[in-house]
Amino acid sequence: MARRLVKSILLATLLLAAATPGYAETEPTPETIIAAEKNGLDPVALQGAVNESGHDPDTYLCLVGEGKCPVKTRTASVRLTYYVLRGTTANGESVHLGGTACSTNWSFGTLFRLPDGSVVRCNDRGILGKTGWLDVWGRPDLSRYGSNVTVEILDAYP
Repeated sequence: MARRLVKSILLATLLLAAATPGYAETEPTPETIIAAEKNGLDPVALQGAVNESGHDPDTYLCLVGEGKCPVKTRTASVRLTYYVLRGTTANGESVHLGGTACSTNWSFGTLFRLPDGSVVRCNDRGILGKTGWLDVWGRPDLSRYGSNVTVEILDAYP
């Protein structure tokens, strides 16, 4: 039901864009044409909606529930260590391979891509300081990267 409502709003926006002279203000960009073709939409109308929203086409379609939401990343320099204590994590889970204690500047649930390509989730705390520390459970192999590394912080839109 909610998806139909969102789709109706998107279609109304696209119809308005198509019916309003000059709404698009520019010809559809190659990025917009690709996004429109992927989603079966009119590129001129989509360009108008994109111009109004200020978002790129894929993000706009994500926000209105019509496209796959892209993942954006940023990097951080962290101290990377591992631990092997048994028990329960700070968010109530049992410790498990890849569970990660992190500094308090990252909220529980934050995802990190480590130098080896694996992705871990913040689910624990420790005496780690306030910023820049990841302590991954059961991963002594990570010590081969040294203690100061760059990791990707993975966030989803919106």
